[in-house]
Amino acid sequence: MSTSEPHHRVLFIPELLENIFCRSEDVRTLARSALVCKQWSDLALNTLWYELDTPVNLFKILAPLEESQDEEDYDKLIFRNTPTSAAWVRFDYYARKVRMLAYIEDPAEGEYELDVSSNISPRVFRDLSRARSPQRLLPNLKGLTWQSDDLVTLLSSQVLLHDRIKALSFAMPILQQSQSMSDYFTSITSKIPSLQLMAIWLNRQSPSLLELEAEVVDLLRGLRELTHVGIPFYSLTSKMAEAISQLEKVLVVDFDGECYKRPIGYESYAGNYFGAPRENLPRFSPQLQVNSFPSLTYLAIGLHLQDLMSDHILRRRLFPPSLQRLVIQETGNTTPAIVESFLESIAVSHPHLSTLSLQLRLSDFPRSLPLLDTPRITFTTIKPILGMRSLIEFMISHDYPLSLTDRDMQELAIAKPLLQYLSLNSEPGYPLESSLSLAALLPFAEHCPSMIELKLYMDTTISDFPTLQTNMQRANAVSLLGCEFSPGFSRIEDTRKVMLFLGQILRTSPYPTTLGQPNFLTGNYDRSYEACEEVRKRMRKWEEVSRALPFVVDARMDELRRVDTWAGRVWEVCSPYLPPSVRPPHPSDCDPGVSR
Repeated sequence: MSTSEPHHRVLFIPELLENIFCRSEDVRTLARSALVCKQWSDLALNTLWYELDTPVNLFKILAPLEESQDEEDYDKLIFRNTPTSAAWVRFDYYARKVRMLAYIEDPAEGEYELDVSSNISPRVFRDLSRARSPQRLLPNLKGLTWQSDDLVTLLSSQVLLHDRIKALSFAMPILQQSQSMSDYFTSITSKIPSLQLMAIWLNRQSPSLLELEAEVVDLLRGLRELTHVGIPFYSLTSKMAEAISQLEKVLVVDFDGECYKRPIGYESYAGNYFGAPRENLPRFSPQLQVNSFPSLTYLAIGLHLQDLMSDHILRRRLFPPSLQRLVIQETGNTTPAIVESFLESIAVSHPHLSTLSLQLRLSDFPRSLPLLDTPRITFTTIKPILGMRSLIEFMISHDYPLSLTDRDMQELAIAKPLLQYLSLNSEPGYPLESSLSLAALLPFAEHCPSMIELKLYMDTTISDFPTLQTNMQRANAVSLLGCEFSPGFSRIEDTRKVMLFLGQILRTSPYPTTLGQPNFLTGNYDRSYEACEEVRKRMRKWEEVSRALPFVVDARMDELRRVDTWAGRVWEVCSPYLPPSVRPPHPSDCDPGVSR
């Protein structure tokens, strides 16, 4: 390709090309780009081989792979012939480009289908280990994900382990009676002593980490450089917490792998987390020292809130002052009184928290008819968060709708104007009545300009639309809700009125994240048929609103821009005759509609 023209020379700036290639998700496009010219080839191949979802294509460079007919590894892939010296030279060229590798084994017949790569026989990895040391096999590998049902296949991954790996996530295999994880854990601590990110998750038939507590504790103690730790749902025991608390560099402790989506370069290490059973969960009562978790900023943990309160862990301030984000998954039934007591304690001990999430739902679907006399969480229950001055994200979920009113939302919005994410149980397990109307959105539009995502469970049928219109005019409509709004399972009947109201208050075209099919409507579960049908009915109506609302919002914003244009002309005519002290700002310096 000629580079004489200026616009051609731009296409040879390495940083620009790398940015373009990294944004391409089409493997074929990257492969074709590698054939354009020599300058493009290296950059395109670096991106193409940077992250592999399976090692099969990489191993095919050495020799063709075919399914084994031996009883030991039937149907698993093996080398058809021994790799030649020339094949190893070609393999080394591409192996140096691999930074992240995943091996996710196909499930056994009858299991949940993952639609991933074919299984590779342990014989292939034994052949590789004899020919190359781990440092030479994938010398620049930074992250490894491994999921297999049997221990032998998991042990095969040891051939890939070396001290340059920074992120490792693996599934616990199905252990036979005489098998142990000690050898694998020892290889991790000896070969990757500087490991920074580690996630453990459970296959459906894996042993619980509670059964391997001593081995997991030894593993954690041997990895002094860890910054991110992922432990499955309901699997973090007191002993494990004590071991993690002494790791000076740990920033994140998570139970669902969410932390592995955040660090740059490790977005793909989320994994499939099947948690331990909630039943017979041991009491969480770690013996923590005063200097525990010296660097911890994010903690996600599954436990009984009652355990925290009974041991006064929060009141003693044994959780670190550095903690910024706290996610708690309740493992049993709890009462509003316990929730309120917990919030009061956390507001006193950690008023600087920026994120607080309480996941109190025990089911993703209604298993039976709801108990109507069950105490509901009220605004009084969550009111202690008003004293947390740095809180910008608050989420709470529960099986039953929260008992909140429009006036409560007014008080919340006024007290917390810096809120960015607010989710007040928009998808309750039992979609019962709600006291919130569409008027609950107005306070957030008026007082929370930084709001990014808002999730509320409402009853739009109790909304007084003429009063809503009057309230909007009384507030001069100076604020529009510029966030992503999600109504969840909110009750809706008149889609036209709802759409017209939302079209006036929303700043941007909405994308309600919960308008897809909810989890509890899928699968063969013993669920309440009436509840599911009611939710399906509501979802269909919200989908109608979602399809038409972008056009209403766009038309509304066009109208506001026309009004501001005329206001600008009036300003240009009248402002010279007004004293500077009373002269309003130019409409172009305000958001659309503000000048009105």
